[in-house]
Order: sequence, then C-alpha cells, then structure tokens
Amino acid sequence: PNLREATLGDVTDAALYYTFDAPGGFRELLLDRHSFAKTDDLAGIYGVSKWTGGAPPEFGEKERVGLFTRVAYLATGSANTRPIMKGVFIRKALLCDEIPAPPPNAAANPPQLSNTLSTRQVVEQLTGDGSCASCHKATINPLGFATENFDSLGRLRTEQTLLDPMTGMIVGSAPVDTTSVPRIEITDETVSQGAEDLMKMIADSPKPYACFARQYFRYTFGRMEDSKRDGCALSEMKLALDASKPM
Repeated sequence: PNLREATLGDVTDAALYYTFDAPGGFRELLLDRHSFAKTDDLAGIYGVSKWTGGAPPEFGEKERVGLFTRVAYLATGSANTRPIMKGVFIRKALLCDEIPAPPPNAAANPPQLSNTLSTRQVVEQLTGDGSCASCHKATINPLGFATENFDSLGRLRTEQTLLDPMTGMIVGSAPVDTTSVPRIEITDETVSQGAEDLMKMIADSPKPYACFARQYFRYTFGRMEDSKRDGCALSEMKLALDASKPM
C-alpha cells in the first residue's frame, strides 16, 4: 500500500540529488541509472540495496536506463501495462507537444488483457485504423512501446506472461517488442531499440529542455506563459538547462 509513495519519492530524491549533491543538470537526471529506493519492496524491483543517503547504488539491470525506466512511470496499478498513457505523458509533459483530443468514446476502450496477444499487439489492433491511427501510430504508441520490456509493476521482463482475462490463470507467453520510431522531432525516422535509445534521443533533443522551462515557469508563477512578456525568462531558463547547470 505504500509502494506508490516510495516510487514518487525515488524520482523526487533523484532530482534533489542532482540539485544539491552531485554535479549535474536536467540531462543527467534524464539519463540517470541510480536507485533512490528507500524501501525493501522498491529496492527489490530495482535489484539493489536500499538507499540510505550518500552515493546511490546503480540499478541492477543494464536495461534500466533513465527517468522513464523508474517504477513511478512504469507501474499501472493493474494487471496490464499502459503504453498509450506512457506515450501521452512523454509527448505532452516532457516534450510539450499538442495532441488532439481523442474521440468521445476512446476512454471506454482501454487495452484489455488477452490470452493470445501481447499488450503491444492489442494496442496496435485497437488504434491501427480509423480516426485513432493518425495520432497513435506516429506520435503516441511508439513512445510507450519503448518500455514494454517492463511489466505493470515496473519489473524487467524478456517476455510477457499471458493471463486468462476471466480467471487470471497463466495460459502462455508472448515476445516483448520494444522497437519503435519515437519521432521526438516529428519528422525524425530514427529507429529506437528500447528505453536506452529513447532516453538518449530525448536527452539529445532541445525539446525537453524548452518544455522543462515552460513547466517550471507555470508551476512557479501559477499561470501559463506569455511568449512575448515572458520570453526572456523562458530563454534564460532554457539556456541554463542546455548548459547542464545545476538544477
């Protein structure tokens, strides 16, 4: 019952670490591979000992690279991963890209468990045609697919366990595919093999730094920015982030 708070604390402590303790900035936070888990359950998922201060331990798995392989981003509170929601979060909160509103009935069709298909395959079938496809195939789903090698609790996996939707019994397995074209810049066709590639693409793009400056401004001043009136303040913040100055 306390795992959610522990996962949020893991992210907060990572940000505090790069603000006050270690030389680094926003890029270092994006690509960080250290655990700040203070509880046994979260440390167990990461495969490390609990962090009690000082130098944090590195993640136990080489595949766990960067901010979006932390459990706070991966855990869903259900039996299934949510690649669509993962993709929407990155696109809107980290890159500040606009996504058109979904059709009115879209929320009524979340990806369901399948006893024959992986979650990725279910999502591709659900969003591959019609009015959904234009946004999902190009701008949303690929970002979420990059971390499908982590299950709905944030544990590393090499294949997806398939469950009977009615009984919850294990009925098989399906391969996990993390290959995608994330399109951090919407015209970029570079292929990502998974989380490490995705995080490096994000960190190498100017978009998350500009977006962070906007989010920081909105939180600090309690209002949306005005590009004319607030342009200088936003520019100064972004320049500091670009130079990897301390957060």
